[in-house]
Amino acid sequence: MRNVCIVILSLFAFMMLSAGCAKKVEEPKDKRVLAKINDYELTVDDFKDEARRTMSTRAIARDPVKTKRLILEDIIIKKVLLQEAQKEHFDKDKEFMKEIERYWEQALLKLLVIRKQKELSERIEISSDEVRGDYDRLSRKVLAEMIILKERKAALQLSVTTEDINTVKEELKENIVTIEAPRWWSSGEMPLYIEQAMFALKSGESTTPIKLGDEWLVIRVLDERSADVESLDKMAFLVRNNIMRRKNELALKVWMDQLRKQAQVKVNEKVFEEIDID
Repeated sequence: MRNVCIVILSLFAFMMLSAGCAKKVEEPKDKRVLAKINDYELTVDDFKDEARRTMSTRAIARDPVKTKRLILEDIIIKKVLLQEAQKEHFDKDKEFMKEIERYWEQALLKLLVIRKQKELSERIEISSDEVRGDYDRLSRKVLAEMIILKERKAALQLSVTTEDINTVKEELKENIVTIEAPRWWSSGEMPLYIEQAMFALKSGESTTPIKLGDEWLVIRVLDERSADVESLDKMAFLVRNNIMRRKNELALKVWMDQLRKQAQVKVNEKVFEEIDID
C-alpha cells in the first residue's frame, strides 16, 4: 500500500505539471534545413519546437529578430557540445544510460497517467446531493476532541457511552493511546473518510470507532458554528471540481491496484531479507 501511495504521489506531481497545457494544434511540417551544424541538419520544424520550449522557460528579448538569433545561437552551442560529448563517448557511459532510462520511464508514466486520467474522468458522475454534501461541510466548523485507543472494543465502549465521558476515559485509561485537546476543524484539514464521519455528527455526539492503522479513533463533537463561505450558487463550480479531482484520484488508485493484483510477481524473500539499504 505504501509503495502504491508513493507512486501515486509521484504520478500526481507529473499530472500537475501538464494539467494546464492546452491541446496543441497540428501545424504543417517544415523540413527545410535552417542550419547545418557539422553533420547535423537543423530543420525549421526542429527550430520552432526548440523556440517554443525556450520561450516558455526563460525571459527573452523584446526584439523578435534578436530573440530568434539568440535562440538559434543557443541551439548551435548545444549541438556543438553534444557532438563533442559523443566524440568522447559520453553517450555510452553507464551513468548516462541510467539517466536516460529514468527520463524514459518518467515520460512513459506521465503519458500513461494523463491518458488514463482523461479516460476515467469521462466515466465519473457527480450528483447534486454530493455537491450539497461537500458544500455543507465547507460551510461548517466543528469543535472536536480526538481519542485514539488500542482496541476496537474499548473504542466502541467510549463511542456509545451515555455516562459521564470523563469517568469512562478513566476506566479505559490503560487502553487510551492519546487524547488530542479539542480544537476547531474545517473541511479539508483531514482525510476525507475521517472528515465525513466527523461532520455527520451533531454537538454532543461521537463517531463509531474508525480504524487508524493498528489503532482506533473516536471523535467527539463538542460544538459547531458556521464558516464564512460564499453561497452554494457561487461555490458550486469549485465544489464540483474538487469532487471530480477526488473521484479521479480514487479511480486511478483502484485501477493501479487492479494492475498490481493482475501482475505475476514473484519475490525472492531470502535475497530480499539479505539486502541492507542503510
